[in-house]
Amino acid sequence: MTQNIYTDLVKQMHTQYGIQNNNRPSHLSAEEKDFRVACLQEELREYRESTTLEDELDSILDLIVFAFGTLERQGMLEIAEEAYKRIMKANMAKELGGTKQREGTPAFAIDLKKPAGWVAPNFDDLLSK
Repeated sequence: MTQNIYTDLVKQMHTQYGIQNNNRPSHLSAEEKDFRVACLQEELREYRESTTLEDELDSILDLIVFAFGTLERQGMLEIAEEAYKRIMKANMAKELGGTKQREGTPAFAIDLKKPAGWVAPNFDDLLSK
């Protein structure tokens, strides 16, 4: 992975607190996974309830910190950049069309849908390292 301020700072923070992973893809314990899901949900809730741009910025960046931190804890931070490129390539093959209702929300006009023949990204080679 190329040097990236987001990932480098998360690694630095985890190293400072002695919670870094061995950089090998692995599952989290059920307890840590539940903790991280709760933290991610808390940041989403804070974003939903935000009334100022400052609070929106803070909650979205905290969400990113927890997301990158979770990748680091699972030993997947080093493969995240390549995986992200593959996800974005697959997303760029989608079509604009917000006709589908997502869980718990009404349909929204600015959404992407999977056209016929759409292919999801594959990460087998990245996860087997």
